[in-house]
Amino acid sequence: MDNILLSAKGISSCYNGREVLHKVSADINGGKVTAIIGPNGSGKSTLLKTLIGIVPKKEGEIFSEGKSTDSMSSLEIARRIAYLPQMKSVPDLTVRTMVLHGRFSHLSYPRHYRKEDLKSVEKAMEITGITEYAEKNVSSLSGGTVQLVFLAMALAQSSPVILMDEPTSFLDISHQIKLMKLCRGIVSEGRAVAAVLHDIPLALKYADNMIVMSNGKIVLYGTTSDVYKSGVLNRVFNVEVKEAAAETGIIYYCE
Repeated sequence: MDNILLSAKGISSCYNGREVLHKVSADINGGKVTAIIGPNGSGKSTLLKTLIGIVPKKEGEIFSEGKSTDSMSSLEIARRIAYLPQMKSVPDLTVRTMVLHGRFSHLSYPRHYRKEDLKSVEKAMEITGITEYAEKNVSSLSGGTVQLVFLAMALAQSSPVILMDEPTSFLDISHQIKLMKLCRGIVSEGRAVAAVLHDIPLALKYADNMIVMSNGKIVLYGTTSDVYKSGVLNRVFNVEVKEAAAETGIIYYCE
């Protein structure tokens, strides 16, 4: 049976007074990487923002592990769902301090970090490979490393679900692959990752499930294999997606 950690049931939401999502339903499963793809303006980012509560829903329900988020405080939602936005300002903080921010939803006021908080931070930095930068200022790091710092902050949050909005944008190919491999490692522990991606071959290679969006609706939701075989990617993106055998397995490319 699928381990559904986050579920949307018929949700609609508006952005700047215009309805952007139209009765969207989908599940985010534990142990799976879910890629959310679609043309520009199809509602991908709005879907993530609606799931986390940044954009209020107009109708429908959102469930976290079977419990409606309507009855949850923002802190409880943060303990359940971590969110990496698309546009992020780079703070004037050390890496360790930045990653510690991921523990805020677990702390009472005034904030005093406990042993478990510090342990979570060290583990998150180790997983993302940024321990050596712990005392460096985030603003002094490369774009790829900064993205890993934000991922470490989300991991330190210890939320079962991580939502990422275009996490591979502006990264070179080596950092894109590293980040997607990290996502695969995260879900191997039972967590769920849902990421808005623009690179179709990257999504097909590293994701388990795929949500294909167009004009604020889900055109198809299923395994990456089923989505590829359906031909919907060709129609939605007006390209021809192909696969080929390689020594490392199946590779995908677009024409």
